[in-house]
Amino acid sequence: MNYDLSEIQKEALLELLNIGVNESTNILSEILNVEIDLQIPSIKIISADKLIEELQEVGKENYSAVNMEFRNSFSGVSQLVFSQDSANKLVDVFTRQVLGNGDFDEIKAGALIEIGNIILNAILATFSNALEHEFQFYVPVFFENYKKEFFEQREKYIGEVVLLGKTLFNIEQYHISGDIILYFNIKSFNYFVNLIDQYVKKIS
Repeated sequence: MNYDLSEIQKEALLELLNIGVNESTNILSEILNVEIDLQIPSIKIISADKLIEELQEVGKENYSAVNMEFRNSFSGVSQLVFSQDSANKLVDVFTRQVLGNGDFDEIKAGALIEIGNIILNAILATFSNALEHEFQFYVPVFFENYKKEFFEQREKYIGEVVLLGKTLFNIEQYHISGDIILYFNIKSFNYFVNLIDQYVKKIS
């Protein structure tokens, strides 16, 4: 099945995603007391079975991820995924110190949940406001040591549609990359695209 969006739809969607990450940047900058540049330069709409091909680094190392479910007339899962190296850099900035192995895992989980909650919540809230559609956000869940097998499991969701946004963080001397991923079933994705079309008409 072809999941391609029109250029107007992609531009509107990318605009909303970046509005969301900009909102989260303001919050994170205040918390960390550092200047943060966070942006999503591009997005792709793909089927679930193509996700591994897009995440080329998957399989080379374990990943850290924060998941947040959302539900209403359309539902899905939002996800923020980092390599271990990028996740550790974020935690170093977030905690303002380098921690020993004994305390690191617990603090890492708490820090990434907080960061993921801020970013994903801001994106979903932007969708909710712009598309005039309320939906329920669930408590974010942290997963450590994500592996290639997880993404392979998504292939079992026949017809699942994935919105993939490459995310770039510039924080102090760190250059960190991650992925923002939204999973939809076909019905939810079509509903979501319909709301995007209504949004485009409203702002045109």
